[in-house]
Amino acid sequence: MIHHWYKSLLPLVLAVWLMPLAARADDFPSPEEIDSFARSALEIEQLRQTTLNDIRDKLGQSAVPSLRCHQRDVWQQYEPSVRRSFEQFCRQSAQILDRNGLSPSRFIEIRKMQNSNPTLKNRVQTQLMQLMR
Repeated sequence: MIHHWYKSLLPLVLAVWLMPLAARADDFPSPEEIDSFARSALEIEQLRQTTLNDIRDKLGQSAVPSLRCHQRDVWQQYEPSVRRSFEQFCRQSAQILDRNGLSPSRFIEIRKMQNSNPTLKNRVQTQLMQLMR
C-alpha cells in the first residue's frame, strides 16, 4: 500500500522539485536580450571610462570610487561638479538601457547570470566581439 502512495505522489514531487529549474530556464536571456545586453554593456563601459577620466581630472587624483548608481551616498562628499558627472553617468546609463530595451534590473540580472553560466558568458562575449569589429 505504501508503494502505491509513493507512485501516485512521485509526479507531484518531481514537478515541485523541478519547478525552480524550469523557472530558471525561462529567465535565460533570449538572443535579442543577449544582443541588447552586449550593446548596452559596451556603450556603458565606454561612458564609464570617459566619466572616470573626467572625475579624475576634476579631482586631480587617480583613485576614485566605483561608478555604482545604486551607491549615490558615496558621491555626496565630493564637490558639485564631480557629483554632476556621476549623476550624468547614471542618467545616460539608464538612457542606454532604455534605448536597447532593457530595464536596469534585467541588465543586472543578466550580468549576474554570466558569473554562474559559462554558456551565457560565451554568448555575450561572442556578441561583444561581433559588435567591436
